[in-house]
Amino acid sequence: MRDALHYDAFAQALINRELPIGLGPLNPAGVQTAGMDLNKKNLLKDATAALYGLPATAVPDDVLAAIPKGVNTGWKLLQSYLTAGTYN
Repeated sequence: MRDALHYDAFAQALINRELPIGLGPLNPAGVQTAGMDLNKKNLLKDATAALYGLPATAVPDDVLAAIPKGVNTGWKLLQSYLTAGTYN
């Protein structure tokens, strides 16, 4: 029964937005140092997308998919495994 009382108090504090810990939007007053919001603007700048020939609506996954297509490393495949223990 004691745990139920603690949970009830926790739940009520959560509902009242009075949690004594910083859980971001759950208790903005309890946040001492707010982190940066994650959004498209700060994850992938339009200028960076343009470097890969992508539109401003591109998302980070689009750039990651474009990297192998646009990067010429000058490397050449010498050998590869087709089955365990043999080279082709």
